[in-house]
Amino acid sequence: MDSPTTVLDSPHVKTIKHLRRLLCYDVDDLLEQVSDFTTFAEDLQAYSWRLTNKEQRFMEAVMHLQGELASDAPFIEAVENAHSCHHEMVSTIFDQTMNLKENMQVHEELLNLAFAEEEAVSHRIKVLEDELKILHKKREEFHLSNKDEISRLLAKRRSMARLEAKTKSMGDDLKRINEDLGTSKKCKRALEDLQTKALEAAQDL
Repeated sequence: MDSPTTVLDSPHVKTIKHLRRLLCYDVDDLLEQVSDFTTFAEDLQAYSWRLTNKEQRFMEAVMHLQGELASDAPFIEAVENAHSCHHEMVSTIFDQTMNLKENMQVHEELLNLAFAEEEAVSHRIKVLEDELKILHKKREEFHLSNKDEISRLLAKRRSMARLEAKTKSMGDDLKRINEDLGTSKKCKRALEDLQTKALEAAQDL
């Protein structure tokens, strides 16, 4: 049988109002208010001797909920904290991964540029090596050509020396010839004189 109607502002009625207000919260908010909810539930239990049958059933439901809240709150909090920590870790790792990926992309771009520069340098080296081979070949050709020209020049110098020696010899010969020519002219004049005398003698015949 229900107990007599209580005064509206009696302590247990105020407690019921507080509990009903808390029951309007969603579970997440209620878990944050578990301490207040427990206090009001225990206060209501202290007034159990004054409660009506409906209030008694309400108190039993509240105490059952309070027990579950008190029991599950640490577990839920731990799980949610773990989830939050895990989410933060995943988010941090994701950010680190993205930063590393961007860094790797920049590194790869720089490496590609370095490879391109290396390839350009290698190509330039090959071109220069080919040019150097051509220059070596030209130098060898010049060397052989110069060697031949030196041989020709030496031959010409030897020829020049022979000609100079021959010219000197001919000069000496010419000097002797000129001397002989003078003697020859004297001989001719002497012969002419003798011839003249012979002709003069012939006129007397």
